[in-house]
Amino acid sequence: MYMLYGMMLALNVLNFGLSFPLIYKNRKVMRINASLSVKYQLGEVFLSTKFSYSVILVHVIFFGVYVSVNIAFKYFGDLVSKDPITLTIVRASWMTMISTYTFAIGPAAIYFYKKMQARREADRAKMIQMEAKGKKGAKNYDNAIANIWKTATVPID
Repeated sequence: MYMLYGMMLALNVLNFGLSFPLIYKNRKVMRINASLSVKYQLGEVFLSTKFSYSVILVHVIFFGVYVSVNIAFKYFGDLVSKDPITLTIVRASWMTMISTYTFAIGPAAIYFYKKMQARREADRAKMIQMEAKGKKGAKNYDNAIANIWKTATVPID
């Protein structure tokens, strides 16, 4: 059983480690000169990679703690209880708690998602600063409508 836990922890750490090259590649690809829609899509891919990286990190940490405590109970369980039956009960109840650490991933994912959304909204607000009031706002509105009409009209032969 401990071999399985060790292998799962090693695979989780490998998954976490392989996220670094993926983030590096995505960051490198985002620098290409492309259309606005391609840049937007690349930004979404980069954000989803960062989001999954955060969730994987939480998963590795909680699973690592679970495996560490499990192994500690195996080797240092006699410090908890000298009675072998009580120690077996403690170890068995801890082993069945494998699914409880996954409950922490959901709230962590929600937290990271909200944090990324707030950062994206702040970045978007910095980039897009179009006046909507006064003379400047009226001029911007006229320009926007004129641009829509320019793109909507097709020359007739």
